[in-house]
Amino acid sequence: MKILTEEIYRDYGEGETVVHALLPTSLTFQPGEKAAIIGASGSGKSTLLNLLGGLDTPTGGTVRYGEDDLYHMKADDLARFRRRHIGFVFQAYNLIPELTAEENILVPLLLDGQKKEAPFFSEIAEALGLQDRIAHYPDELSGGQQQRAAIARALIHHPDVLFCDEPTGNLDSKNSQEVMDYLFALSEKWSITLLVVTHDAKIAQRFPRVLTIKDGQVGGDLS
Repeated sequence: MKILTEEIYRDYGEGETVVHALLPTSLTFQPGEKAAIIGASGSGKSTLLNLLGGLDTPTGGTVRYGEDDLYHMKADDLARFRRRHIGFVFQAYNLIPELTAEENILVPLLLDGQKKEAPFFSEIAEALGLQDRIAHYPDELSGGQQQRAAIARALIHHPDVLFCDEPTGNLDSKNSQEVMDYLFALSEKWSITLLVVTHDAKIAQRFPRVLTIKDGQVGGDLS
């Protein structure tokens, strides 16, 4: 699914106290494309990701997925669109402590009234090396395993797009490498558009397209 933004921007506050979190930005992402958005803390990269993913409302501009204008949808329609077309992975794993890994992974399906696809669940669990850990609770999993469970949760509903905000921020170098390997392999396998926000130049170097952002301004496209 093609993503097109036209002059989206995000301000907080108004008048003399206004903060321009993201300056007017127009971007296009092709179906199945892999891109990194790199910038320092506070540069606006997470703001951009949230606007692309329908988690925040732009002050102005449009975000289109194919023919669908994200911010002209009603709130319920937008929530349904996110559940069915977009996956999110964050720096914090956001696993529910009272649920097993399997139950956490299945949460998006439950929210959308869908049933578990046993073969696909097994495929994801095996692909992410979780097949022997799905009955464990989050506090029984390592940091790398928790993030892999979060990735599985983001993929369980067959999304067209996967947004990742600092997905390796809480991991050591070995687990960071493994998580990125999984993200690349699975997005390639299922033709998922992969957009990753990072401050780590080594991670950004793995992507065929790299967008830089500083002080809310999207700058060089290092494709």
